[in-house]
Amino acid sequence: MAWLEIIEIRSVGVDKDIVQKQLSRLIDEMGDLKSRSFDIYYSTKIATDFNIQLFHKTENVEHKGSSIGQHLVSFFKEFGLVNHRIWEEFK
Repeated sequence: MAWLEIIEIRSVGVDKDIVQKQLSRLIDEMGDLKSRSFDIYYSTKIATDFNIQLFHKTENVEHKGSSIGQHLVSFFKEFGLVNHRIWEEFK
């Protein structure tokens, strides 16, 4: 089953470059993340908004998110607002 995990970050009072550096450092430290399919975006209108998309193919959807997704959410809460959503592929 294919599912998508989206983590949206709106950093508050933190420069975009700092968030990008922390995100890059975290990805380097998390070897599991490098082996997964993921994309990272930032907003063209609000420079401190980031969107991380983790793509999964497993037998069951993890409705609370993957362990990596939960770790990212926990880590980025110190930077501001974080939304964590799970999307199941529509067939």
